[in-house]
Amino acid sequence: MGRKQWIAGLLVVLAACAAGSLPGFRVRRKAVKPEGMEKIPSHIDQVAASVGDYLYFPQTLGEEEDSADFIIRGTLLDDAEQKLQKDGRSPYGDCLGYTLSTFQVSRVYKGNLVPGDRILLGESYYTTEEDGKVTLHEVEYAPSAPNREYIFFLKKEKDSPEFPHGFYTPVYKELGRYPVAIAGKESPLSSDMLENCGIHLVQAGSEYTGIGQEVVWKYME
Repeated sequence: MGRKQWIAGLLVVLAACAAGSLPGFRVRRKAVKPEGMEKIPSHIDQVAASVGDYLYFPQTLGEEEDSADFIIRGTLLDDAEQKLQKDGRSPYGDCLGYTLSTFQVSRVYKGNLVPGDRILLGESYYTTEEDGKVTLHEVEYAPSAPNREYIFFLKKEKDSPEFPHGFYTPVYKELGRYPVAIAGKESPLSSDMLENCGIHLVQAGSEYTGIGQEVVWKYME
């Protein structure tokens, strides 16, 4: 092939890429929050944590991997917003809410996401204000610290009383979230170590530290 033919062919390929007409090229997902979201107050006066009655928690990393539709690593961006549902459907009282943050994907271990995607991560906490006091409600799950790297085991929600369709949420709530570099490969996980990463547990206990150590060994270099 002559030089002019090669250049002409390259221009055709570049033009097709720009038009998005070639198979195998995909536009990275961008997270678009729904309407009606509210900023989360920066000042919290008190915390109200609620726990559920789980019939079963996974006991091994393999069980958790099987339950997750997506296993990803990335960074939680500092753009958390909440939405309250005051329609009487809440199993936790007169009000139920959820918080959405953008999660920037850097690695994909399972699922049809790609590095560079931005997804909406739904987390089970929200705030309410009464008589000038702000309460943080932790529904079996405490907030993730922004601007930190995590490995998440996620499912994509169908419509439910807690989350609308389409959000990505951690499987088994707290058991689906692990901050990166929480420990060396030979160091046991501890509550102090988690606190240093901006994480505290509402409900999960020994299951978290057991599976978390497996996560460290398998997914964290």
